[in-house]
Amino acid sequence: MYRVQFSDRLILRGPGISTTNAHVSATLVDPRYRGKLLPSNDLDTATKRLIELTTTVDNAATSSAPPDASQSDVVEPEVKRPRLDEASPLDLLDAELQADSVPSEYTPAEEVADYLRQPNIQRQLDPLDWWKVNQQKYPRVADIARRYLSSPSTSVPSERLFSSAGDLYSDSRNRLLGQRADMLLFIKHNLKFV
Repeated sequence: MYRVQFSDRLILRGPGISTTNAHVSATLVDPRYRGKLLPSNDLDTATKRLIELTTTVDNAATSSAPPDASQSDVVEPEVKRPRLDEASPLDLLDAELQADSVPSEYTPAEEVADYLRQPNIQRQLDPLDWWKVNQQKYPRVADIARRYLSSPSTSVPSERLFSSAGDLYSDSRNRLLGQRADMLLFIKHNLKFV
């Protein structure tokens, strides 16, 4: 029910707004929605786009990674010769800590799929707080979320909107209904995107 109403309002506000990359990507990386408001065909496209973005993030991270120790002048300390006696409990602990118990790293597609399988958080919760807690689990998707969910760095757009609303209402247009004024302001500020 809500999904239909939301989609209808988006279509009413402006055809094609729900298919812009920014809107679709932001809806997908928001842990409150995870793309649940998108039609299934848009969700598939958005998921592929998110995988492409995370792959780009992954490639950028590996290309800007520092050179490994074999290429630099870093000298590793010598490893002491192991004792021939029976292993102590601390030696067993060291062996356990050094063992590769962490599963192999996700590919970007696996990371996106695992993120999308998680349950949504409550709508009242802050998605950025969720990402602070989960950025270690989904590092690539967290980077994309930081791009799309961050607030604008300035308040100029909102100030401009209030100024336009003040220009719209005048002594001769004081009986203008709020819905009509809302549509006029929407058209004025989004006409450049059409």
